[in-house]
Amino acid sequence: MEGDVKKGYLLVVGAKMKKLRRICGLDQVEVMRAMGYSSTSSVSQIEKGIKGMAFKRLESAAELFGVPAVVIASEKDYTLENLEMIKGLYTIIDRQQSGDTPQNYHALKDLIKITAK
Repeated sequence: MEGDVKKGYLLVVGAKMKKLRRICGLDQVEVMRAMGYSSTSSVSQIEKGIKGMAFKRLESAAELFGVPAVVIASEKDYTLENLEMIKGLYTIIDRQQSGDTPQNYHALKDLIKITAK
């Protein structure tokens, strides 16, 4: 049973990685480089749910895709549209961080993290 749960989790994470890569218009080579892998087979295996990744690499992927790491790491399986919306909101929030509304910035960023769980 435990192996089935882990496999299901890896499949969900892998599907989100692939969706986010496509949303960002990136190929596996670009993701491979950003995550510090030496071949695209690692990225391919992650996207297929065959392999997991260290948190450091997860953070690199999140930065590359412009989303919080929790969006990728959560067990929630987002639709392509939901991932596009989260990415868009996160981009807007990051741009507004330098403005005069730091409380709104942190509140919105926390809201995204909560809804990603």
